[in-house]
Amino acid sequence: MYGFIHIPKTAGRAFVTALLQNAPQDTVHIAGLFELANFPDLFDETRILTGHIPRFVYDWMRPQRRLVTILRDPVERVLSGYRYANTSESHPAFRAMCKHRPSIAACLQHPYMRSEFSNFQTKMLGMTATAKNVEWPPKGMASAKDFAVSLTELQYMPVRSDMLARAMMLIDTGRVKAACLEHNGSVLALCSEMTGHKVTEIPRVNETLKTDWVPSAADIALIQEHNQIDIALYKYALERI
Repeated sequence: MYGFIHIPKTAGRAFVTALLQNAPQDTVHIAGLFELANFPDLFDETRILTGHIPRFVYDWMRPQRRLVTILRDPVERVLSGYRYANTSESHPAFRAMCKHRPSIAACLQHPYMRSEFSNFQTKMLGMTATAKNVEWPPKGMASAKDFAVSLTELQYMPVRSDMLARAMMLIDTGRVKAACLEHNGSVLALCSEMTGHKVTEIPRVNETLKTDWVPSAADIALIQEHNQIDIALYKYALERI
């Protein structure tokens, strides 16, 4: 049984499409966090579970799964995320982006956007919830609060060096198997392993509309400055492919 940690803007939708096309029928299921927390029994027998599910949530779940993810060059991921926020009505910040047209610099100063645009890959893999002995699934007010607080921490807690160390350890020990988007062979190999079928192509599923916006050198430098931890994680993963 597999759990795919879908980190936003890492071509996860294309990867899941490939899973759906190549895995046996009805063995791949996409779950939202609310659905997963409140109706976990729906997924007990799911062979491949996927969604924007951070690693620490998988740690609470039973049965335990073989965890996999795709990492992306951090600068490219942020640029993709910025374009997506500006063009997609499904993004929570879309209306604000349309009204204010914030720059990359302004996004990195905003508490919500900053989290999404700075070191979020490391946080998805390396964060551990501060709540102890979390009851899974939540069965009452106290355990539901622990779960909600954990999700809030995922969004707003600053990334720390211990998160990077934990993410690297998980990759190194094989607890999380990571492919890198810019290393196509690793993505194909991961999809083939999960589906039990040799996959030779990942379909193009581009949900970000094209824009005329072109990042400046200052934008790129700022993204790099705010993603040093993700850059270190990405280099680490590339070296182990």
